[in-house]
Amino acid sequence: MIDKERVFENAMDYIQRIDCNAYCGPSAEDSDITIIVTNWNNMPSKFQDWIEDYFGDYVETLYEDEATTCSHCGDIISTTPQTYGHQVSYFVVPEWGEVLCRKCLENDESLCEDTIEVMHDQTVFPAWFKGCLTGWIEESELFKAPKEYETGFHPGQNDNLKDALKQAATRHELLTIAVVTTASQFDVYWELLVKYPFADSSLQPEVVEGPWWYCDGYEPIPAEYTTKGMYCSENGIVEPDKVELYHGYGGRMMMPGYMDCTEWVFADDYNVVICELIRLYGDES
Repeated sequence: MIDKERVFENAMDYIQRIDCNAYCGPSAEDSDITIIVTNWNNMPSKFQDWIEDYFGDYVETLYEDEATTCSHCGDIISTTPQTYGHQVSYFVVPEWGEVLCRKCLENDESLCEDTIEVMHDQTVFPAWFKGCLTGWIEESELFKAPKEYETGFHPGQNDNLKDALKQAATRHELLTIAVVTTASQFDVYWELLVKYPFADSSLQPEVVEGPWWYCDGYEPIPAEYTTKGMYCSENGIVEPDKVELYHGYGGRMMMPGYMDCTEWVFADDYNVVICELIRLYGDES
């Protein structure tokens, strides 16, 4: 019976005698696959084909300019796109001089957070990076903000990261990153994510759009909940002319399914209300 491991060792020995820079190792995408990296142009004709045919799905071959290695685990990463919508399975951090494979990032939350701290305003992260994160949500889930951005060759697909982050900074002060949602031959769609600022609280934000019944010295009430007369009666207001309709936004923190809640805060802008709730009740407050 032929020992394929011995055959592989002999094949690698032969390859490295021709190319001393040749190397092999597990694939960063599938540890069951071994990748051989060398300049196959220097190998005998059809030798590369024989390697792939003989070892089947367990061995892949790459040219030296088609591969790199993960700076943390040392596994081999293919840098060659396979399809028009291909997204890389690694991440480059120039400040560290490192290449990080998807597996290392998925298995190390602190590494992800450190990467975000360095790269958040420099790149759009690949779609799979979203699965590495804990406690991050789409910006549009918390703020009034665009749900998705488009960059590409078609008319109107001119969103760019710098402008998007600048606009996000006008809405709030939360750390923001961009993550690809879908990619194709001619365009890419991406979204902004923020770290959820109330993760440590049992209370969640509620924002209600006006109009509100309002009288100086009394807590406003959404007009849809009561009438002006009832508002005056319940609060002992004897001068109804002082009651006005306020058309802004009111927000508070409340426990879903319970009566527990904080006092209302008000502003003419939805995002300002959310920011005030973050200031008062957020995880960093």
